[in-house]
Amino acid sequence: MNKVVSMEKVAKYPRVIIPNKVISECSKYSSNNYYSTKDEKDDILKSLKMDNDGYYYIDYISYDTFGSETDSNEEWAEYICKLKEQIKTGLCEQIALDKYMWLKEKYNNTITDDIIRNYKNFCDITLSRIK
Repeated sequence: MNKVVSMEKVAKYPRVIIPNKVISECSKYSSNNYYSTKDEKDDILKSLKMDNDGYYYIDYISYDTFGSETDSNEEWAEYICKLKEQIKTGLCEQIALDKYMWLKEKYNNTITDDIIRNYKNFCDITLSRIK
């Protein structure tokens, strides 16, 4: 229980931290008989991101994770637009500002020029960064 409490303090932002020990342990078990431990670890790391403080967290923003799970560009765009509005509201309300600033940074890093252009050209969906 002490480990959970200390991890919660480290998380600080709206993220779920996955300790290296958990990643290593999980990579020993694969549903793919042809995967090595390294292959499994690589797959696990595809759905995680390393944050500025060196901790891995579950990436619930980027298309790489969310979009690949839904197989729908439109669903991801709908999700990301709702997330944008929540972030903007949180920034305006000035409550838990450090958490919303973190989210804004991750959101803006996700919305690249290529994503903006591709969604406009192929899906007729306008995405933008938060100013």
